[in-house]
Amino acid sequence: MELYFLRHALAVEPGTVSLSQDSERPLALAGIEKMKKTAEGLRRMAFSLDRIVSSPYVRALETAQIVAEGLGFKGKVEFSEALTPNAEFKLFFKLLKGFGADEKVLLVGHRPSIGEFVSMLTVGKVSSTIDFKPGGLCRVKMPVGIAPGALGQLKWFLTPKQIRLFK
Repeated sequence: MELYFLRHALAVEPGTVSLSQDSERPLALAGIEKMKKTAEGLRRMAFSLDRIVSSPYVRALETAQIVAEGLGFKGKVEFSEALTPNAEFKLFFKLLKGFGADEKVLLVGHRPSIGEFVSMLTVGKVSSTIDFKPGGLCRVKMPVGIAPGALGQLKWFLTPKQIRLFK
């Protein structure tokens, strides 16, 4: 199983738009433009996916939709509470168990949970050293048969700027 973790693109600052909840905060115009260019970089990398699963928060959903459109993804973007900012690992682990062993899955989420999940999957504990920038992406190769304690390999970790450089 190939897992691709993507932090949502740059969102509007809290309090700059009149919203009742943080989950409604959209992407900033600059975030939209940069993510479109990042999606172009992913397309040039010949990036292919079987599934896209996003946090239901607006900024993550918008990011997932930009990537899906940029890649010409034919499937439907799925949603999971397991990718919200403060989701617990056990909920995320339950989500993982629903993926096929050969699937390539893009997971669009937030800090701090996205970094914590990558840390748990690759070193077995939460580390503060995995810090996703908006639009940052990493690839984790998981062993066949997801089981508690089974560690994956962090194959690469790219900043949005690095992704946009692909020709």
